[in-house]
Amino acid sequence: MRKAIIIQLMTITDFNNRVREAFTAPSGYATPYCTVKMTGENPVSYNKKGSPLDFQVYIYVPPASFKILDDLEMKVRKKLHNITLTTDDSPARIFTIYYVQTLADWHDEERKLFMKTIYFTIPLSRA
Repeated sequence: MRKAIIIQLMTITDFNNRVREAFTAPSGYATPYCTVKMTGENPVSYNKKGSPLDFQVYIYVPPASFKILDDLEMKVRKKLHNITLTTDDSPARIFTIYYVQTLADWHDEERKLFMKTIYFTIPLSRA
C-alpha cells in the first residue's frame, strides 16, 4: 500500500518525484518534498471484520511562505482523498483512501523548514 500511495503522490509535479518513506529524506534534501508514514492498523471493538489503517503525509517547504504549504496540502488531499489505488502484490489489493484531518502549520527546527501533517485512513475488511 505504501508504494501505491508514494507513486500516486509522485504525480504531483511540485514535488519533482521527491516523495519518500518517513525518516528517509537526507539532510539538505531539496524542497518541496513529502514523506509517507504508515501509523498502523487500529482495532475496532464493534467490527471484528474490519479496521482502519492510518497513514500520514508530511509536507516540507522552504521557510519563505505558508501559502506554498497550503497549496501543496490541497494538491495532496486532491490526489488521495476518495481515491482507489491498487497494489502490485499478487493477488493485487484494492483500497480506497479517505482524508481525516490536517494539523497546524509547524516549523521544523531540525531541518529549518515549514511543514504540515495530513492524516488519512484506509478502511480494511477481512473475509
